[in-house]
Amino acid sequence: MANDVLTCVDQLFLPGEIVRDLKDIDEQENKIVLEPGFRVQEKQVLLTKPGILHFKQYITYWIDCH
Repeated sequence: MANDVLTCVDQLFLPGEIVRDLKDIDEQENKIVLEPGFRVQEKQVLLTKPGILHFKQYITYWIDCH
């Protein structure tokens, strides 16, 4: 089940977990910047590294695995 991303910020995630479902996002209107540690598969954002999810203005997400 996809999580609401803003409520999941600063929480621990494991590889393979779904962070966001992209089905409702129009690619031309909304852009999401995904730093290393994420993978898009079938319109879903999956994690490839364990760590804490972080968010920055302008829809930038990254996973802190250190």
